[in-house]
Amino acid sequence: MIDAVKKYSGVDFDEVADTEEAKKIADEKGLKGCAIIILVGKMFKEVGFCTKEALDKGIQKVIPAKKAAMLGLNQEALKIGMES
Repeated sequence: MIDAVKKYSGVDFDEVADTEEAKKIADEKGLKGCAIIILVGKMFKEVGFCTKEALDKGIQKVIPAKKAAMLGLNQEALKIGMES
C-alpha cells in the first residue's frame, strides 16, 4: 500500500515523522484526504472486504451533499488504489 501511495502521490509516507506532517504533504500535493482513500482502494483489492457496489454506495453516503464535488475525486482515488 505504501508503494501505491508513493507511486501516485510522489510522497514516501514512510519518511513522514507524524500525522501533521503527512497532512501537510498531502495538502501540498493536492491530495487532501485522498491518501487514505487510495489506501482503502488498495485494501479493497487485497482483502475484498465488501462488494464493489457496497464500496461505491459507502463513498456516496459519506460524502455530504455540500461537498458533492469531492465524490469524483474520492472515486478516482479508490480506482487508483484498486489498480495499484
